[in-house]
Amino acid sequence: MQGKQTAQDVLQYRYGGNYERFGGTPPKILYDGYGQVGKNTARGLEQITFENLGGIDGTANKQNPVGQGNPNRTNYINAAKEYQNNKMSGNKIGGRC
Repeated sequence: MQGKQTAQDVLQYRYGGNYERFGGTPPKILYDGYGQVGKNTARGLEQITFENLGGIDGTANKQNPVGQGNPNRTNYINAAKEYQNNKMSGNKIGGRC
C-alpha cells in the first residue's frame, strides 16, 4: 500500500472493515500525515502507543507494529517524538491532528 493514503485508507487496508478485535468499533485515528515524514511519524506513534498500552498483552495487535529488527525503527520513533515535542510546545509539523 503505497502512495497518498489517508489514515482511514490504512485502517481499511489493515482490517478490511472487521474491527472485532476492537470491540466492533474502529480504532480512533490519532494522527493523519502525508509523505515520508507522515509515514515515519505515524509508524512511530503507533509503536509508542502500542508499548504504552502494554504491548501484545494490552492491545488488539497480533504483532509488534515496528519490531526491534526493523531497519527504520529509529527513524519512526524519532519522528514520533519530534511530533510529540512540537505538539506539546504548540508547533505543528507534518500532520493535521
